[in-house]
Amino acid sequence: MRHIAFLFMIAVFCLSIGFAQQTPTSTGGVVPHLVHFAGVVKDATGHPFMGTVGVTFALYRDQEGGASLWLETQNVVADSNGHYAVSLGTTKTDGLPVELFTSGEARWLGVQVAGQAEQPRVLLVSVPYALKAGDAETLGGKPASAYMAALPLGPSNSSAPPAGTITGSGTANFVPLFTGTTTIGNSKIFQTTGGNVGIATTTPAAKLDVKGTGDFRDTLTLFPKTAHPALSISGTAFQVNNTGIVTFVSGQTFPGAGTITGVTAGAGLSGGGNSGNVTLNVPNAGLTNAMLQNSSVTVTANSPLSGGGAVSLGGSTSLGLKNCSSNQVLEFISGSWTCANAGSGTITGVTAGTDLTGGGTSGNVTLNLDTTATDVRYAQLGAANTFKQTQTINATTTGLQAIASNPSGVAVLALVNGGTGNGIAVQGLNGASSGIGVMGSGAVGVSGASGSGIGVQGATSGGTAVMGQDSASGTGVVGASAGGSGVYGFSSTLNGVYGNSSSGTGVQGITGGSTVNSAGVYGRAGSGTSVGGIAGVWGDADQHVGVFGSSNGFAGVAGQSQNGYGLQGVSNGADGVNGTSHTVNGSGVAGINDAPGGLGVYGHSSNGGFGFYTDSNAAQARGMGGWVKATAYVDPFAQGGVAITRCYNSQASGADVWTPPCGIGIVHNGAGGNTLDFGFQVNDRFVGVSSTVSVVIVSADTTTTPPNQVSTNTWNAQAGIYDDFPFTIFVY
Repeated sequence: MRHIAFLFMIAVFCLSIGFAQQTPTSTGGVVPHLVHFAGVVKDATGHPFMGTVGVTFALYRDQEGGASLWLETQNVVADSNGHYAVSLGTTKTDGLPVELFTSGEARWLGVQVAGQAEQPRVLLVSVPYALKAGDAETLGGKPASAYMAALPLGPSNSSAPPAGTITGSGTANFVPLFTGTTTIGNSKIFQTTGGNVGIATTTPAAKLDVKGTGDFRDTLTLFPKTAHPALSISGTAFQVNNTGIVTFVSGQTFPGAGTITGVTAGAGLSGGGNSGNVTLNVPNAGLTNAMLQNSSVTVTANSPLSGGGAVSLGGSTSLGLKNCSSNQVLEFISGSWTCANAGSGTITGVTAGTDLTGGGTSGNVTLNLDTTATDVRYAQLGAANTFKQTQTINATTTGLQAIASNPSGVAVLALVNGGTGNGIAVQGLNGASSGIGVMGSGAVGVSGASGSGIGVQGATSGGTAVMGQDSASGTGVVGASAGGSGVYGFSSTLNGVYGNSSSGTGVQGITGGSTVNSAGVYGRAGSGTSVGGIAGVWGDADQHVGVFGSSNGFAGVAGQSQNGYGLQGVSNGADGVNGTSHTVNGSGVAGINDAPGGLGVYGHSSNGGFGFYTDSNAAQARGMGGWVKATAYVDPFAQGGVAITRCYNSQASGADVWTPPCGIGIVHNGAGGNTLDFGFQVNDRFVGVSSTVSVVIVSADTTTTPPNQVSTNTWNAQAGIYDDFPFTIFVY
């Protein structure tokens, strides 16, 4: 069935001026019991529905819930716009029941397409209630002319009825009630023309409709003929059908617990009973196969096993190896077990060859090295060995490891015979991107000595050429040379020489200090420069950084010298000394002098440049002198009143250092008077004020204000009064 959604655009009620499509018996002057209703039908997509469709119309006492007071179903015809009109009551012989509108209660109209949910109910307007007003002109639904006048029963001058005559008054459709011996009146029972009886209601919606509470003093029997519909409570899911089955509201059950009359022990169990606490037990003899639904398990023998099968409770089975032919063995070949022929051949004896001992012709045979051999067929572990050819050692971790048990010994000693040449005693080459050419660990990690050449040389294409590591208090790498380089390391991309020590010196260089162009440690980047000298650390670069130091928590570069420079950097194109710090509390370059009156950092320019220059803010501790701590330009004519329009505050942080008002507060005290609060103590600092106006005298006072504040006054000397003028204030 097509789903139809009814949208009531407008509901119009009007009195019918005649009977529509039916001819209920009536006489002239009787109000017809029909009500016209018009609406709009739309389908589920919101478009108008055109054609014939069955619609059920129902009247209710309430807007929601409750049983219907009256209903009928009609076939309505909707036009192309979905509009339709019907006369409610045309399918009923008596039309709409007049008694539905006699109580003055509201009536709601519900409209529902066949098989679909009912649409929201519509409140009826006052027009249908006029049906009762028209019925007031009739007696029992008939006009007064349909009755003839009653003849008097006695003399015309008698005002009292004869004895025994029942008197009183009543209302149509009410069951009469004797109010006296011979008088009657209305009871609480009302019967409609359709046969519905109501108690305490004039609009019964069923054959019996009771408004109010009721008591049954005896047994109430439901469904005596077992064919009646379910007993239900309006507005809920609770009901009792004609067989006594109860359907509860969601979440509701019968209160209390049920009664078990007996428990019987089934197969494989013992015990049970029909009173007291009942116990069920497994028999002492245990379970039998008959008690089990599945009384056996299956054991599957996979290759190379055989046997197995179904095993019952208490039974057993056997597993064995796959059978092979004589002189065959089981072999696992290509993923499966296969019978294969056994190998052939017999060893009758093992004889020890040269420099070997042992052997035999029976039992377990053992061969050993002859440690007493004197030839050079193999290196002897317990004696000194001399190698006359190049030796290659391949290993995944340590290629060559040498350990000297004597604390004064040498683990590795390499010697190049004297003569003319550039021989290298020890050379480490590493092809890895971050490997180490030569690495030493101990009191002296790597030691090299040379008359005039290179004591230790390392070369690498990407890693560290020479690395010395010490975990105690020694030296990672030591190199000594009378006229050359004690340690020489070269790397095309990373470190030429790298030293790491937990307590001593990673790389240490010492020079006598008498030879020009010499250094304890010399590092060069690029082709170098022509600048010379004698230094503890010498960094030389033509377009690079002479000395670069980087540290997360300590000094990036530290240098110490008795008479020369502790640290000197020379560069013709970049920075002589460049320091970088990545912490908020660190310094890129720090100069410290602990001598009285000494200089921490000295800057000098001999060609007219700047001894000190910065493209950033400069800050100084509040208690120190030499730099301006804060300055502000006060403009009394700024938009919005007196304001600080230009300023600098070295004691602030972030953008507040240079962004007006730079964390400085100002209060205008009247003509010429202001109080500035700098946010830090200023009464122990030098404070200066000035104005660009020649006739203005500016004064500042810190003796009568809190420690952070300065009081200022601008005096117009020409007019002899205090007046507002712009001025600048400095705190040193």
